[in-house]
Amino acid sequence: MAKTIPDVINLKSRGDLWVEDAVATGTITPGSVVQLGATASPNEVAVQSTAAGKRPVWVALHDTDLGRGINDDYVAGDSVKYIRSLAGDEFFALVAASAAAIAKGALLEFDASGGFRILAAGAAKAIALEAVDNSGGGTPARIKVATI
Repeated sequence: MAKTIPDVINLKSRGDLWVEDAVATGTITPGSVVQLGATASPNEVAVQSTAAGKRPVWVALHDTDLGRGINDDYVAGDSVKYIRSLAGDEFFALVAASAAAIAKGALLEFDASGGFRILAAGAAKAIALEAVDNSGGGTPARIKVATI
């Protein structure tokens, strides 16, 4: 049976959900981890680009106000909705194409493309709530994670 993916990114929040808005500096897929933009402007975000980084977990949402779904990318100049994820929050994140298989319960760190990978050398940022094998995949896959 094929895995069913909900049409939302944020699945469960342990506290008040604070949705922020910032301008995209490039293409951002909902579910990507984002960081302050290259200009360090508090009003710009970009895809988190440091593998194994120690940044907080900020997650791009989809823009329901404009009728966009979870597969509708933001482009440079768009207003991006994102949340500052707290420990225990659950959301659909991204796993890069051809990434190593991830087992349920695996500790995850940032990859360098706005997604997660198996913890290797960085700081654990999330735990996999399901198994995902995208090792043969040609496009990013979704994975249900909880922030730690």
